[in-house]
Amino acid sequence: MGEEHGSPRRVVLVDDERPARDDLKHIMRPWPDVEVVGEAATIEAATEVIERERPDIVLLDIQLHKRSGFELLGALEAEVSVVFVTAFFEHAVRAFEVSAVDYLLKPVEPGRLRRALDRVGERRPRLSRPSPRLSRDEVLLLKSGRRYHFVPVHQIRYVQAQGEYTEVHAVSATGLTARSMNEWEAMLPEDRFVRIHRATIVNLHFVTTMAPADGASYRLTLRNSTQTLSVSRRYAAKLRDRLP
Repeated sequence: MGEEHGSPRRVVLVDDERPARDDLKHIMRPWPDVEVVGEAATIEAATEVIERERPDIVLLDIQLHKRSGFELLGALEAEVSVVFVTAFFEHAVRAFEVSAVDYLLKPVEPGRLRRALDRVGERRPRLSRPSPRLSRDEVLLLKSGRRYHFVPVHQIRYVQAQGEYTEVHAVSATGLTARSMNEWEAMLPEDRFVRIHRATIVNLHFVTTMAPADGASYRLTLRNSTQTLSVSRRYAAKLRDRLP
């Protein structure tokens, strides 16, 4: 049953699927040292209930509708311990980079959940804010039409503005996101990605040539593609310094 505690550890459940939350409550109901004090299906609702209840532990799904549970971590002021509960293992590295206590895969086994909760000691570790920079091996969830694709960061060829959205062009998929170009520039690894235009960020790994175009601009040719990308005068000098 785990170690004895003077008072139950307070838990908040964050998952956009009610059956998933109900399953967790059913598993924990016989445990006298655990009390579910709130639940939420969205980041906004989760932020409110966590700030109000100040739980000891948050059981957090990573995919919340079209958003990521990692976004919640940056919005929290409360000091809590987080256990991720998700159907996908690809986010595990990111989870531990933000000091999550544990990472559970659905369907959750009661014994595995019990061990995760027992890891939360009386002195809770301070939750780290997510790093603004992604690692090259981190995996992103990219929506393309009605399908979702898991795309490693190093397989992103370039990112381009498309009106109010940005389009991510990866080796295996292309999809629109709601992130801005400035957000992508702040997130992507600096040693590999560089902005070449107000509307374009490119992965240097895929660049083969840089040739003069009209005026003071240039065009990049990408590996294994007839696609070329425009380099504006503003970014040309910086790009030349980065190319071999």
